[in-house]
Amino acid sequence: MLENPRISQSQIIRWNPILLADEASKKKYMEILRRLVGMSRFKDAELRRWQMSVWQLYDAAMHDKSFYRGMYAGMMQNTQLSAFLLLDLFILTGCSATFFQHIRRTRRFQFLKKKSSMEQRNVLNDVCDCFLSSSKRKNLKSLRDFGKPLETCIAIIKKDIAFQKQQPMRILITGMMSAGKSTFINALLGRAVMPAQNLACTSKIHAIASKPYDDGFIYEDDADLVLDAGKKELFQDHPQNPQSYISIGVAFYGNLAGRRMVIYDSPGVNSSMNEAHRKVTTEFLQSGESDVVLYLMNFTQLMTEDDDAYARIVLRSLRGRKILFVINKVDEVKEGESLEEAMESVASYLENIGFRHPMVCPVSAAAAFFGKRVASGMEMNPMQQLQYGIYRQQFTASSLAGYYREHFPKRFGDEEGKTGRNLLQESGIAYVEQLIAWLGK
Repeated sequence: MLENPRISQSQIIRWNPILLADEASKKKYMEILRRLVGMSRFKDAELRRWQMSVWQLYDAAMHDKSFYRGMYAGMMQNTQLSAFLLLDLFILTGCSATFFQHIRRTRRFQFLKKKSSMEQRNVLNDVCDCFLSSSKRKNLKSLRDFGKPLETCIAIIKKDIAFQKQQPMRILITGMMSAGKSTFINALLGRAVMPAQNLACTSKIHAIASKPYDDGFIYEDDADLVLDAGKKELFQDHPQNPQSYISIGVAFYGNLAGRRMVIYDSPGVNSSMNEAHRKVTTEFLQSGESDVVLYLMNFTQLMTEDDDAYARIVLRSLRGRKILFVINKVDEVKEGESLEEAMESVASYLENIGFRHPMVCPVSAAAAFFGKRVASGMEMNPMQQLQYGIYRQQFTASSLAGYYREHFPKRFGDEEGKTGRNLLQESGIAYVEQLIAWLGK
């Protein structure tokens, strides 16, 4: 495992109604929370680093009411105050799955009880029971009694705990520098996390871990652990990072949403600027860290000498792992050019190299990215809206849906005759996502 183990955990601060309180109340809340955190003695340096980063995020949220995304419009109910402190303590102390099993025996809990009224103590105990109860009926009744804000935070923490217990599916995305790997990854995610440019800009592996739900934050661990990373952090390598990888945590949109998975983005292997790129990618491929390999190829530069040489390295390194060949940039197919014939040529080419029954998947990552943004309700500027319209028109008569029905009949054969397809289907990304999920089973 390359990635920071906590990079796939989500935050609850956006749903905490303390963000709507007056400054004096928020200050008192943070003072108690700091005291509770201070009672924890952690020898693990990485846990202390996580704690410091979460605290910085909480501090920023307390100074900006726009962070709040809950449905509750009023101030926090007094009876819920201690319960929210307990839930925030869970986040700040590393989100351990056993937290609620042992918390009542700790000095932190006793301190919190002393700061609480009798009514608040009852809610505290009910919250702990809610995480421990094996009775779903009792669990649901307790949730209804808490009120909407607290109910929401308990529900999403439970989702977070269950998510961490899943075995992650690990996917390596590899290919030539010109294949459009960054654009393809951004299309899978539904947001610009990787810099899409025709430059081999990094020699590091990017480990992109999914989160159980969208908390509105993108994490990056690249020497500095930033839990609200923007383009400045995401698009530039930190010069003080001695590791060969960068960890990113983000919620996925589309057919892969809610699945625990890690996507490894490797440097382009045909870069003449830096031989280290080929070395890093090849070593990671041969390490066997991934469960599935996605080999991206550029539709406009198919079956080059670089592809031929690297495909043979991939074949020798698979060791039983599953592989999917994604042919990107099919939006650049020229008039009179047959997409079907091109895909058949690629399949024959791969079979001659030694891949048995290669799964060849045409896709337009550029079109898919805009389709994903529309489907997820993200805002787009006028230029993006114009680009979306162009792709939508271009793919209206697309044969990609028919291609997937014909070549993967067991997966998509029952879609024939269905209407109302959107750009996610027409660009091919929806089918690729379903095949990724299928390969991961």
